[in-house]
Amino acid sequence: MARYVLLEFDDNEPAERFVEHMHNPLGAGALNQASVAIAYSTVVGVYGKPTKFCEHKVNKAKNLSAFGKSKRFGWWVHRDCGKPTEEWASHVNWVVSMAKNLFPEILRRQDEKEPV
Repeated sequence: MARYVLLEFDDNEPAERFVEHMHNPLGAGALNQASVAIAYSTVVGVYGKPTKFCEHKVNKAKNLSAFGKSKRFGWWVHRDCGKPTEEWASHVNWVVSMAKNLFPEILRRQDEKEPV
């Protein structure tokens, strides 16, 4: 499963440095990118990224009831096939604003693994 990971930085400078390094794969390298993220950011969200899409021909304007929110990831999906449209999935803002944040569940699983 693909994921979107949402990081929060409290200061612009490290956030911009991180973005600059991430968009320059021939630059400072993965260690520097990871160290900036670890030192200055906090994970605030993890979201499933759709990789399979609805291929049905549905007129969304006329048949909006053919779509609904999925239980597992909170995606806006076609009710018949359970898959999102490629158009919906291509808008990261839609996915992050509508989908279920998986981060609390990930933290819960980690807490269950750690000995008390």
